[in-house]
Amino acid sequence: MPDLTSLTQWIEGHPTTVDLFKWVLVLLVAWLAGVFKYFRTLTRTPRLSVSPVTSRCYLEKQPFEEHADAVKAAFLLDVQIANRSSENVVVSSFYVRYRTRRPVKRWSEKISAVSLPNRVRHRMGAGTKFMRNWFARFPDEIEGLTVKGKIEARDAHSGFALFVSHTYGSWNPRLRKEAIPVRVTAILTSGVRVSGTVNVKVNTDPSFFEEMVPGFLDQIRHPTAWNAPLRT
Repeated sequence: MPDLTSLTQWIEGHPTTVDLFKWVLVLLVAWLAGVFKYFRTLTRTPRLSVSPVTSRCYLEKQPFEEHADAVKAAFLLDVQIANRSSENVVVSSFYVRYRTRRPVKRWSEKISAVSLPNRVRHRMGAGTKFMRNWFARFPDEIEGLTVKGKIEARDAHSGFALFVSHTYGSWNPRLRKEAIPVRVTAILTSGVRVSGTVNVKVNTDPSFFEEMVPGFLDQIRHPTAWNAPLRT
């Protein structure tokens, strides 16, 4: 059994040291509480991911004015947002940044999503499967395929979004093993921003994209779709 009398005498004889131990203990408890709160916050924050399997980038050389090396890059991305919190969240908008050829400012400017001309579709054998997309509505009145942005607690939504850039020189996308590193960010109505990074495979076959999204080429070749700025 410990000698409680000796311990009591020691405590009474060293009040300053005891007070110091108390403060250290209080700070340690406060620090641990902050760490646990931080990790709880991480697990409750919405998470954004981009499917590398279904997302693609179309690259097309399109000289612009005196720039013979101008390139158009159209990112057709399958974006998912998982709401891990206990409250509903609402997605306001998306933007992307891709890796450029610049040695210093390696990421591009922020580019907002533009409207899709039609619903994304995948041919499966003799049939065609229509895919979900963010925000855009079409006259087919299939409302269930349009993700409107509200995500219930402990739920997740995914859909396609289109981003188009037209650049030249060192601002052109940097290819790495036939793919372009892309960072997608979603802006929530709460002001929170969640991001995810993915290497998007490049495809230069226009018929692939035109079959996947009818009207795709006319849409991305129109100047109004180029480098849509972030408006927030």
